[in-house]
Formats: sequence, C-alpha cells, structure tokens
Amino acid sequence: MVVLPSHLSEKDEEEEAELAADISENNLGSLWDDEDTKAFYQSFPDLIATIPSILYKESKDEAEAEQKKKREDEESKKKAASSSNTTTNSAANTNLQEEEEDIQLDDEDVQEVNLDEEEDQENVNFSNKMAFEAFLAQLPTCVNREMIDNASAEFCLTFNTKNNRRKLVKSLFTVHRTRTDLLPFYSRLCAILAPLMPDVPDQLCAMLKQDFRWQVRKKDQINIESKLKVCRFIGEMVKFNLFPKSDALFCLKQLLFDFTHHHIEMACTLVESCGTFLYRTPDTHRRIKIYIEQMIRKKSALSFDAKYSTMIENAYYLVIPTEAQQDNKIERPPKHQFIRKLLYSDLNKSNVERILRLIRKFDWEDAELSAYLLKCIKNVWNVKYYNIRYLASLLAGLMHYHPWVGSNITDDILEDIRLGMEVNNPKFNQRRTSMIKFLGELYNYRIVDSSLIFKVLYSLITFGVVLDHNASVHTLDPPDHMLRLRLVCVLLDTCGQYFTSGTRKKKLDYFLIYLQRYYWLKRSHPMYSDEAKFPLGMTNLYLETISSLRPKLKMYADFEEACIAVQKAENEFIEVLKQKGYVTDAAAAGQDNEARAHRGRSEGLNTIKEDAEEYSQSQQSADNQSQNDNRSRHASGFGTQEEDGHQRVHWEEDEERDEAELGPQHDQYQEDDNGETVIEEGEENLLVPSAPVNVHCEEDDEFLAALDKMVNDSITESRNLVRDKSSVANLTVPPGTKPAKKTYEQLQWEEKGGEEGSREDEGKVQVTVMLRKGGGGGGKIIKNINVSAESGLGEQFIAREEREARERANLKKLTLEISERQEEEELAEAISNLQRVSVVHMRKGFKPQKGAPDADLIFG
Repeated sequence: MVVLPSHLSEKDEEEEAELAADISENNLGSLWDDEDTKAFYQSFPDLIATIPSILYKESKDEAEAEQKKKREDEESKKKAASSSNTTTNSAANTNLQEEEEDIQLDDEDVQEVNLDEEEDQENVNFSNKMAFEAFLAQLPTCVNREMIDNASAEFCLTFNTKNNRRKLVKSLFTVHRTRTDLLPFYSRLCAILAPLMPDVPDQLCAMLKQDFRWQVRKKDQINIESKLKVCRFIGEMVKFNLFPKSDALFCLKQLLFDFTHHHIEMACTLVESCGTFLYRTPDTHRRIKIYIEQMIRKKSALSFDAKYSTMIENAYYLVIPTEAQQDNKIERPPKHQFIRKLLYSDLNKSNVERILRLIRKFDWEDAELSAYLLKCIKNVWNVKYYNIRYLASLLAGLMHYHPWVGSNITDDILEDIRLGMEVNNPKFNQRRTSMIKFLGELYNYRIVDSSLIFKVLYSLITFGVVLDHNASVHTLDPPDHMLRLRLVCVLLDTCGQYFTSGTRKKKLDYFLIYLQRYYWLKRSHPMYSDEAKFPLGMTNLYLETISSLRPKLKMYADFEEACIAVQKAENEFIEVLKQKGYVTDAAAAGQDNEARAHRGRSEGLNTIKEDAEEYSQSQQSADNQSQNDNRSRHASGFGTQEEDGHQRVHWEEDEERDEAELGPQHDQYQEDDNGETVIEEGEENLLVPSAPVNVHCEEDDEFLAALDKMVNDSITESRNLVRDKSSVANLTVPPGTKPAKKTYEQLQWEEKGGEEGSREDEGKVQVTVMLRKGGGGGGKIIKNINVSAESGLGEQFIAREEREARERANLKKLTLEISERQEEEELAEAISNLQRVSVVHMRKGFKPQKGAPDADLIFG
C-alpha cells in the first residue's frame, strides 16, 4: 500500500498556529498560584535516601513486576489493533471519536467497591497490629505538611507489609465524607509513598475510579456528600500526577453527558478542584476548555435552578477568569510623586514640621510646580479624613512664608463647595464632606474668619432650598437628600465649639434657629410621614451636634413652630434696623410682604458682621444709602448741582471698595457719559432712604478739642490725688452710725407720728451714706437718705437684708440643733452610767478584815 504524503492546507496551518498560541506558557500562565502551593504539590521528602532499602525492596519489586506485566499486555493489544483492518484514512481520523462514543455509551455493570476482602494469612504480631491500628487512628489528625511527612516515614519504617498497605489504602479511601480538608494531605501521603510502594496510589486510584462509575450509574438523589468527596479526591490525586489526566477528563465527560441534579454539583466540584491545573497544563488545555465551554452552553440552553447556575458560573470563572481591564496609569514626574507621597501618605501628627520644611524647599518661583503644590493641597479628599487637620496646620505654617497661598486655597474650597451644591451628584459626597471639614480646620488655624464660616452655613441651608413641600422635588435640594444637613453638622462639629462669646455666639444662636427650620423641613415632608422612614442616623447626628454646642437650647417640635421662631427673629432684626434709621416703616412692610410672598426663594438673612467690622460696615452702609438717596433724587429731578458733584466725587473714591464687596450688585446701577447715575425702570421703589450724612465742619473740630482737653485734665487730677489704699481697705463703720438706745419721749413720738410717717415712707429704704471731707481723708460725714425700694440700690439693700436674715435664721437653727443634740448625748450618757453594773473579782477563800487596818502591824 502506497503511503501518500500529508498535505496541509492554509486553514489547517492557521488552526495549528492558533492551538500552539493557546498552549504557550505566556497565555496559560503559571501552573501554581504561589510558591507554597507549588512546594506542597511538588516537593516531597526523599525516603529512598533516608530509609534502608531492605525495608521497601519487597514492595518495590512486586510493583515493578506488576507494571512490567501491564506494559506487556498493552503492547500486545497495540499489535493486535495495528494488525486489524484499517483501510481508509477517514476511519483512522475518526478512531478517537468512536472510542469516546463507545466509552460514553458503555453499559457495563459496575459494582460497588468491596472493602471486606479477605486478608492474606500472615503471622502478624498482636502488638504490631495494635500499633498499626493506632497509626491509622492518628491519620485524621495530620492536618499540615510536616505531620503527614512524618507519618509517611513512620509507615515505611514500621508498617511496610502487604496487608498493612491494603489496610492503609482502605483507610484513605474511607475518609469521612465531611472531612474534605484531609484529602490534599492523604493525596500527598500517596505521592510520598509512590516511589517505594507504587501499589498504594494505584489501588487507591482504582478504587476511586470504580466508586465514581458506581455513583454515576446509580443515578439516585441521595448521598451527595459522598459523591462530592469522590470528585474532590480525584481532583487532588490529579494535581499530584497520581490519577491519570485522561481518566479525569473522561469522568468530567460522563457527568456532562447527563448534566442534571447531582451530576451538576459533581462536575462543578471536579472542575473547582483540578480544573485550573488541567487548564494550565499544555496537553489537557484544549480538552478541558471545550468541556467547560460546553457547561456554559448547557446552562444557557437548559433551565436550571439559580443554585446550579451560580455553581456553574463560579466553576467557569475560577478556571477561566475574566480579563481585567488595565487602567492606564498616569506617569508622573518624580517631584510630583514625592509631593503626593509627603501629603497623602506620610503626613501625620508627628511629622508636620518636617514635611513643612520639605515643602518649603521646593522652587516656589516655578509657576508649574507651585500650581501643582496648591492643587495637591486643595485636593483634600485624597488625604485620610483624620489627617485633614494636619494638612490645615501645614497650610497655616506655609502662609508665614507665602501669604498668597491661603487666599488661593480658600477661593478654590469655596468654589468647590458651591459647585457641589449646584451639581448635587452622590459620587462627590465624600469629596464634599472632606472640603467642609477642611474649611472648618482653616478657621481653627485662623486662616479664615467666622463671617465666611457663617456664609457657608447659611448657603448650605438656603441655596436652592424651597420651603414648599410640593415644589421641592425638582430643586437642587430634593427631600431625600440629607447630605447638606450632614455637611452643616460636620462644619459645626469642627469649629462650632469656638463660637462661645461676643458676636460669634449671637450668630450661632440665630443660625441654630434656621437650622432647626431646615431640619423640620426635611423631617415633615410627606414622604417621611412614618417617623421610622426618616434616617435615624441623621436625627442622631443633628441632636448630638446641637446638644454639644448649646445643651440648653430650646428645641422646636414641628416645622410650623420653627417657622414662627424664624419670623420672630427676622422681625427683631427689622426693628433694630428701624431704630438705627437704616429701614423705614414702609420699606420694612414691603420687605415683609415680599418675604412672605417669596418665602420659598428666600436665601435667609445676611450674616452678622464681626466686632472689628461693625464700624466700617455701618459707615459703608450709610454711604451706600446716601448714594442711593442721591441717585433717586437725581433721577426724579430734585437735588442741587453741588450735591450731585459731591456724590460723584464720593462715588469715584469708593468705587473699588464697593465693587469688591457688592460684587454683581454694583452693576445694577450704571453711569452715563456725563457721570450721572442711571436707574432702570421699576427699581425706584427698591431704594431705601438712608440715615443723615455726617458733614464735616469747624464746630466738630472745636468740640473734639474741648473734649480732649477735659479728659486730659480729669486724668491729671486723678493722678495728683493721694489715696491711702490701706485705709480704704481697712475702713470700718464708725460707732456713731450704730443705732443708740431711744428715750421714752422718742418712743412716744414715734408711736404718735409712726402712722403718718409710715404712709410717707412707704416704698422707701433708709440707707446710711458716709462722705469724706476734702481729699485728705481726715473727717467723715454720716448721712441718712431715703432711697426708693424699686431702684437698683434699694433692691440690692433689701436683698442683702433678706440674705442676712436668712443666714441668721440658719445659724440660729444650727445652734439650737447642736444644743439639743448635746443635751440628748449628756442624758444618754447619764442613763448608761446608772445602768452600768460594776463587777468586783474576789480571790477565792479570801476574807477581808473587819475594821480599820493596823498601820503599826503593817509598816512595823
């Protein structure tokens, strides 16, 4: 028969190239995940070098003889198969497929593994038998590599007999179905004993194969744990190269043929135990990949329970993980990396000064580098939350050398806070929280003032907020968004503890009223009709914040009560402004009506100015009001040319200051080419009359000069006075002021005129005043005067007398109680003395002499 040369088409070449690329090491990856796993499955103790050959020679020879016999049988089968009639190349190409189909449809009866086989009759010592049973009983406790290695060496040294090997295989095979953690160690024991006793792994593999076929053919829905144990044991033996890989793939194919119920769990268990090993092995990669893809196709085509679908997906992605998309990492310059490391990784409480020195060493004249430094400081959300305060400390130290840094950082922070309120994207919540925390820390380090903090606080609860529940759904602050309330609490927790005095305390008191209205606006929304639906964490955070700042603050019970309190506070402000002349009654009424009509769009009251700003701001307000008044008079045709010229000069002087502080409001009024103010139609009524303008004149200078002279003279006189401080400190009431005993005539006169005097002196208090004669401190004048009881001095005098009377009453009561207690104690002591019985111990047999003793007889 002529053998024709094989001809490969281009398609075949492409398939071979694709197959070669699939099984390359770069695509398959490492066979083991780490070095420890590799050492467990491939590094074994060399028992041949440590154990004498006399102990394993017999078992090794028997195993070699059996293997030689098996090889001869296989060769004879191959010769018989080669001599069979194979006439066509197509039959040869499909030979493997036919064999697999024959195996798949094999209906040969399989019996359960028989574990009660008769043992060979050997002369076994009873003590050795007991020792071997103790060895087998100790095997389940070998749960690490060292223990299982010692057990294998002990078996070779002590128990290496044919019957013991058969018992060992039986013990390994009958491991409890729930002790799947022992299967890797038992497989390692077989792998260690394989060079010396090849029959141990061979017998175990044969028993596993037979039990697997019996479990598959049985097709019952019980004993699932035993089935999973067999599959997992086969997978562990495959990874030790003890169980043939082709047989393992055949087992998986048998399960895929009837892919239902328990067979699904068995297939998934087999793939999870050895699927990764077979997938990364070149000779089994292609085949295991086909079987796993077939599992996925069957899952998609058939209707499985969710449990089985999840198991199949887990097994598939465990063997063939999805290719993770590699993010393109930004390659930063070394200086930028060093800056980010200092600020985001190394910064903590102990090294702030060291990092500040390193930051100062950078070239701040370089515009690009300085801009990147500011950018890293501004991106505070990259810093750990508890390290934000240290970043603020770093910025405060940096401002001593570069003052312009603070204003730039503050502007960026305020812009980011405003942008967060406008965008309102939940993915920026952590960023917004960090920025608010950083702003509070900047106030703590005196980089920003309290007016800026309160402006941010008011903007958080007013910007885009609508007080109407029906119209608040499609606004910048929906009812279900609680982040603004959290931001307010974070800012108050950070720096609110320092608002305890002065105008800052008043500002915080008024703000807490508006905060309660905002909280009840959220709480009273119809979507939170059930109190359980409102976030409990927000309620606790809100209450904790207010209780930490103002423990005795009045808490409002509902939204209406909070609105009434806000309206009351605003009316108080309007009354104060009216008293100062900044707001007239008509303007206040118009503003009140407008506030009521547009309550939903109101942005709240402006913040109260600091103490240092009050004078300048009030002066500026008066100037602005005068400008508005002049502009209104000029627009209506009133006012002289001199007043207009003066107003124009004053406007030019303060133009820059007004632009800086009024911002966009300054553009509402424009000037024409002649410098005259032009007011748009409809804005005439918006101008508020101002207070009288202070006009400088010569009389003011004379008055100030006279006032300074008078103050200086009084100071000089007070310095010239010689005062004896010790005499003032030791001053006592003179005896003449004490009331003396009255005569009979005085008493009669008081009885007659007492009734008339009592009517006249009713509601008055008599006070004794001591006057000093001259400045030398020589003589003293005592004078009695009557003071109204309703005056401050009278009230203090009456209160002092009442207090002294109470003290005298308390002292009298204590004295009486002490006297009574002393009398009771003395009476009790006397009674106890009367009841006491004295006992005299007499010597036995002693009789005292009668009469007086004889002194001469005693003293001789």
